[in-house]
Amino acid sequence: MGRIKLLLIIVLAAFLGASTVYAMDHHYKVKLTPKEETKAPESKASGKAEFETEKNGTVIKYEVHVKHIVNANAAHIHVGKKGEDGPPIVTLFSGKKEGKFSGTLAKGKITADDLMGDYKGKMNDLVNLLKTGGAYVNVHTDANPDGEIRGQIK
Repeated sequence: MGRIKLLLIIVLAAFLGASTVYAMDHHYKVKLTPKEETKAPESKASGKAEFETEKNGTVIKYEVHVKHIVNANAAHIHVGKKGEDGPPIVTLFSGKKEGKFSGTLAKGKITADDLMGDYKGKMNDLVNLLKTGGAYVNVHTDANPDGEIRGQIK
């Protein structure tokens, strides 16, 4: 009888450990290049973005870093698979970085209140897009208002 209880405890502990791993937060790194843009603009700019889900996907921390970008005016997460354009669903940066800029363009946290359009309030949908490669990041500039650098989140 004691062995059965011990076996049940071991199985239960393994199951709980596995479900804890499943619920863990995720980290995504994205390389941003002009080649990933659907119109592939001539640019020497590049960058990276990092996303980390927290609190079981109710918050996403992010940072967007760029190199050699000129007159950046926005950065977003858009819905869309590789090679296709889609609507923005989260603004990561809005404003103006005058002239040539290298460094941290944006840093912050995304919550359900930050989502736009059909995704407003639907944090689970955004997390699913990140997991499945259904979203991308791009940085917009005066010279390339549709996007100068882009990377697929996966």
